[in-house]
Amino acid sequence: MKVYGPLIGEITHTQQVRLFEIVYSEKLNYTQGVYSRNSRHITDALTWYKIDKAIRDVFVDTIY
Repeated sequence: MKVYGPLIGEITHTQQVRLFEIVYSEKLNYTQGVYSRNSRHITDALTWYKIDKAIRDVFVDTIY
């Protein structure tokens, strides 16, 4: 940011939102992988999508 910020300038609100969406999507995929790798050793572990959405969101936020 210190080096390239002055060259690029400020980004628009729309660009900020899009950047967040891209990064969040990557973190979501990474988090799903973490869960899958760790839950495969647990008998009767829930699949990612069977976990309550609020819990999934908190898990992603801790990784993010």
